[in-house]
Amino acid sequence: ISDYMKGVTVYMDVRSRSYNALWQENNHLYEQWARAHGLSYNELLILISLVDSDNGCSQKDVSRQWMIPKQTVHSILKNMVRQKLVFLESSIADKRSKHIRFTDEGRRFAEQITGELFRLEQKIWDRLGTEQTKALLHGLSLCNQFMKEEIALEHT
Repeated sequence: ISDYMKGVTVYMDVRSRSYNALWQENNHLYEQWARAHGLSYNELLILISLVDSDNGCSQKDVSRQWMIPKQTVHSILKNMVRQKLVFLESSIADKRSKHIRFTDEGRRFAEQITGELFRLEQKIWDRLGTEQTKALLHGLSLCNQFMKEEIALEHT
């Protein structure tokens, strides 16, 4: 490898490392917020999924959305059922699939928790301002698009 290519490789590695460090820090901050509110990070993600879905969702949906192992989702939901926050019902389309729904108590709890989080996020977006928010979201969207394209090229 030429000296020029070594520099390019190191520079790219620094960008990837910086991105990964920021991504990890962001996840850690959400985990920290969840813990301060008596939840695990994964419990918070499940509550967000359920609040966002008007008619409930399946365990598989939650697992795919957040890339949480199915067994982890199942264990958390078992605990939430015991706490009477959610109940599971068989899907009409697929009896093997369980649909997750809030109990009244669970909906109140989840809306309070996620409402606090969403208000916090709104403050952050407001502090960032419209232009920086657009730039951040646009940049991340482009990164995802380019990643999909490069992965597809690797498999052709």
